[in-house]
Amino acid sequence: MATDDPRIKRVLKRYLKGEEYSSDSMDVTGIGLENLQSACRCDSNGFRLPKELDGYALVCLTRWMGVNFDASEYDYFIHSYVKRECVSAEKPLVDDIDLPREDGPPANIPHPEGTRWVSVRPDPDDGTERWVAE
Repeated sequence: MATDDPRIKRVLKRYLKGEEYSSDSMDVTGIGLENLQSACRCDSNGFRLPKELDGYALVCLTRWMGVNFDASEYDYFIHSYVKRECVSAEKPLVDDIDLPREDGPPANIPHPEGTRWVSVRPDPDDGTERWVAE
């Protein structure tokens, strides 16, 4: 994964402990991949799947963002997506980036009419991104 690739959006999502749906989210792309790697103590491949933040990472983000995080009530994850403007119906995937699309699975994956894809808490078994039609 390229460093600070402009086609990638990184989103910090907050999940109430035990809940599937995110209660809040914030674009953290502007913090920069190098800073996120330092906070999460991982390389750029550490963001191929949603990355759960530990206490150290939350302290770093608090320092940089001036936001207080309540780890006693919430779990925090950084999700990485291909930005919506970088995909289209004709080209639903970006060949050199192995990340989900910001708006969910490609349009050729069916979901009930009148619904949209919504990201939920990462899979507890393998950490992968999960989507439900809502």
